[in-house]
Amino acid sequence: LKLAEAEAAGNNIDGARAILAFTDKWISDIFRWKWPQTLLAYDLGMDGILRRNINDFVHLDRKRSDALNLLDRYCEGSADRVLDILAPDNHEAYMAWLIQWRRRTAADTAWAALEENDNVNDGILLKYVDFLVSDKRMASAAEIWQRHTGLTGMTNGGFESEPSRKGFGWRLGDDRKDRWQLRRVFGDGRKDAYAMRVSFRGRENIRFSHLYQIVSVTPGVPYRITYWWKSKGVTTDQGPFVEIYGYDAEGLRATGPMAAGTLGWEEVAVDFTPPDNCRAVVVRLRRDASRRFDSKIAGTLWMDDFSLTPLSTSPSG
Repeated sequence: LKLAEAEAAGNNIDGARAILAFTDKWISDIFRWKWPQTLLAYDLGMDGILRRNINDFVHLDRKRSDALNLLDRYCEGSADRVLDILAPDNHEAYMAWLIQWRRRTAADTAWAALEENDNVNDGILLKYVDFLVSDKRMASAAEIWQRHTGLTGMTNGGFESEPSRKGFGWRLGDDRKDRWQLRRVFGDGRKDAYAMRVSFRGRENIRFSHLYQIVSVTPGVPYRITYWWKSKGVTTDQGPFVEIYGYDAEGLRATGPMAAGTLGWEEVAVDFTPPDNCRAVVVRLRRDASRRFDSKIAGTLWMDDFSLTPLSTSPSG
């Protein structure tokens, strides 16, 4: 292999190719030399070795990112050419790499190939929908999510599965200072199942907005958010409350009541209408800082059974 590299450096291309082809018969399955062999094949235009090795790297997740970057250069950034070279089982890894580098057009092309080959699974679906949501392409995100999951409205409203922290799922924050804690708990739900428990430690006058979900909606259609909650020993004049605001457009803010003290399970409803061009809203639990001397919030809140219901089938007005 070193001899082949030396011949290539000396511009003896035919000799270098002959040596590389010879070594390939003996070391094609040995990863110690596979990467320098691949780089040399790239320089010498030996497509067969290059394509096979790239597929091996991607499939085995060995130097995957480097291999995909090299393939992208080889194909001059063309997703169609990359997909032709990669085996269908490697398309998902390529798709994830494109999302990582936020290659919008190429990611859309790779997604179409995954759907065409029926290679869509829950993991890559969530990654792509999350990519579309972060890009605020809400119509596409909602259509793909509904088509593959059958779900509309709020996702995992009763917290019966772990929050995905992506796409249209619940997103949670963490606090390293332990001023508050979010935890999905079993047995504390309204029907003795799961609920989301929010515990405030009483150490600081905190602002809180770390439990939320992005929800697809239709502009102009009136909606009602309903949820159940209970509390124990929630202090201060500024308690937590549910807020709805526009994710991809301004002009919307609706809020529910504040939780205070101790109360049993109670259903709350909040009505809102998304303004024009608003195709997604954020439903989040929030607490504003208090201006009083006794402002360090303590206590526990449990949330359960969120749902979104359209109050009309067409835009109001």
